Amino acid sequence: MPVAIGYARLSVADTDSTSIERQRQLIEERAHTLGHPLVAVEIDDGVSGSIPPPKRPGFGQVIEVLDRGEADVLIVASLDRLARSVLGFASLVEDLGDRGVDLVLIREAMDTSTAQGRVVLSILAALAAFEREQVGERVAAARAHLRRLGRFPGGRVPYGWRSAPSPDGPGKVLLLDPETSDHLLAAVQVLLDGGSLNKATQAMHAAGGPKWPGGNLRPVLASPALMGHATVKDVDDWRRPYRSVLDDAGEPVMAREPLLDLVTFQALQDALGARERDTPLPRSDSSWLSGAAVCAGCGRPCYDIAPVKHGRRRLQCQHNGCPRPGGMATDDAEAIVTEALSALDGVTLTEVVVTDPNEARRSELEAELDWLAETIAAASPRLRGRLLERAERIEEELDGMREATQSTVDVGNFGELWASADRTQRRTLVRLAFDSVEVGQARDPERLVLTWRLVEEDPGA
Repeated sequence: MPVAIGYARLSVADTDSTSIERQRQLIEERAHTLGHPLVAVEIDDGVSGSIPPPKRPGFGQVIEVLDRGEADVLIVASLDRLARSVLGFASLVEDLGDRGVDLVLIREAMDTSTAQGRVVLSILAALAAFEREQVGERVAAARAHLRRLGRFPGGRVPYGWRSAPSPDGPGKVLLLDPETSDHLLAAVQVLLDGGSLNKATQAMHAAGGPKWPGGNLRPVLASPALMGHATVKDVDDWRRPYRSVLDDAGEPVMAREPLLDLVTFQALQDALGARERDTPLPRSDSSWLSGAAVCAGCGRPCYDIAPVKHGRRRLQCQHNGCPRPGGMATDDAEAIVTEALSALDGVTLTEVVVTDPNEARRSELEAELDWLAETIAAASPRLRGRLLERAERIEEELDGMREATQSTVDVGNFGELWASADRTQRRTLVRLAFDSVEVGQARDPERLVLTWRLVEEDPGA
């Protein structure tokens, strides 16, 4: 035989028709009519209906009784004693159903143990789903409106920023947090210097920030939010899961104080992109041939590899798909190249100096064009039109800029420059002197093939 428990609630005692005693009387009468023994009537007196049932003391006692299996029917005088909305009521009924408990509402003549009650319940569930979708749409619309206004739409504050009242009206804005934004800058600098994501996370942690995995840091550093843009999720690319929100003119909506300018952000994306293409940047302690030499088998860069235990460092192709990976001892390769470059001791290098009064603005616009080119491909047709209009305005501005002027100046003697150069500078000089430095295999006729750039013929011939 089913056993019942009753529940009564009243915000403020006013009339007999809604009093606790009247509710108790109705519950006892219905239990008797149904033939269900009544174990208790739990009461919330002076408790507002706006408080969710699980947070009400009396209803908490009801849940405890049901969980102990001491009752399997809940009797309530009316629906408004339980919940104030269809959504809240449907959620409560679903929770009771999961516990195997039927609900009886006296005023609404509803009993979920009967066919009629289950039909009413299905209608209420549909209404609740409709209300839930409407609430979601209203929330999404409100958040999108706040983004377009450049306001913080709420939720967790992004790392590196803090929320503050907007000086231009209601709502919140995001300002850089002096401490945590420095943690992000430490990670950015490592990547700009050629370091790995792992090194970037270590630098961030060493600066006082959290110890994030590289996979968590990557989407943060790939997000245009670093430039202050309002962003939305774009699940098509897990490496760059955020894209900028644009206004009607195709301009990014600024929603926070920027951490990086556009040029620095683009350089950061280039550094991240180099690692995605499996072309690691040379380490600061690597050979000046690392990254400058290429594999004769696949044409990809060769890198200076330290021995696991003993032996010599090797200049080695690291591409897994290479049909004939080239490699040789690093010091042997350096000796061959150094000897070849000695022929250029008397060569004077010249440099073309470009004077551009619009250099800063030109760089900013060109970086924005690069960003637009990536964004347009994934944009919706309506958004793509606005982006193309913005790209045309940028191109018009670039066309209207005064052309840069060029002049030639002597840089210095190649041999003297080589003798005083550090690793990075020597790497640049190698790329300047040779079209290619190809590393082959031991069975090749020539292990290292040099193709000159600075002179038409081999200067040693």
